Amino acid sequence: MAEFSKIEELEEIVKNDTSNFQARRELSVALLDKGFNEDALVHINYLINIFPEDARLHFNQAIVFEKLKKDKLAEKSYKKAIELDASQTDFQYNLAYLYLQNQRYDESLELFRKVLEKDKEDANIYFNIGFLLSKKNEHDSAINYLKKAYELNNSDVLALFYTAFEYSKLNDIEQAENYYYKVIYQCPDYSWAYFNLASIAYGNKEYEQAIELIRSTLKYNPKDIDAYKFGAKIFVEQNNLQAALSFIQEGLQACENDANLYYIEGQIYKLQNRKQEYVQSLKNAIQNSITLSFPAENIKKELNTFLAK
Repeated sequence: MAEFSKIEELEEIVKNDTSNFQARRELSVALLDKGFNEDALVHINYLINIFPEDARLHFNQAIVFEKLKKDKLAEKSYKKAIELDASQTDFQYNLAYLYLQNQRYDESLELFRKVLEKDKEDANIYFNIGFLLSKKNEHDSAINYLKKAYELNNSDVLALFYTAFEYSKLNDIEQAENYYYKVIYQCPDYSWAYFNLASIAYGNKEYEQAIELIRSTLKYNPKDIDAYKFGAKIFVEQNNLQAALSFIQEGLQACENDANLYYIEGQIYKLQNRKQEYVQSLKNAIQNSITLSFPAENIKKELNTFLAK
């Protein structure tokens, strides 16, 4: 409540004295902090008209544009802020991150490296460079930056996770497993680490361990559709169709009638030669097609072909 009282107080000051630019600046920041982006932009634009060489105002303007999903305008404002004051690393950092979000990876990487020259102790910069190097398939270099990110911020579990992922890309399974288990040690409920360890176990034909790890995945993320699909796949490959079916049906309860799981349920029924159940599962998938990850027409065609026999 105190924050809103402050906004009201600043609004009253600005209303009574339009030339009180400091109060207007404070008001724009307060509004921005509270998510009143359009209102903040009005005051920022007002101030920019009076102080066009104020780099911080252009920076704040860019932040508002970014929050309003106006990325081209945000880019223009960030560039203006940098032009006016290139010493501010946060200006360059935000523009680099904007490029990253828009998958302009080369531009983002170049700018993050410039920021790193001025600030060599920012873990986030190392992480982002590592992420970008991964996108360029420079996995060894990516690992070095991700490890540095974790060294500077040993609470950054995501840096550990991505390090493991990079090792898996290099087919260094031992190191990948090592880092995934580091993730779990530090964050026991990190479900993706269990899932990726399950993938490694599956690749090593350690099916029981893979299923155990999939169940750990679902313990911490009971709505992970991919985990249900993966578990069912393992059971099917072991010719344990009933276990696969039970796994998918457990997923259907947890994931609120997901169409993808209905479709897989139908395929298992088909393998069991349970024709009526197969047909019903496909119909359920079509009925819930809003959750499908592929065109519903594919299922309709499959169902019509089967019924025409």
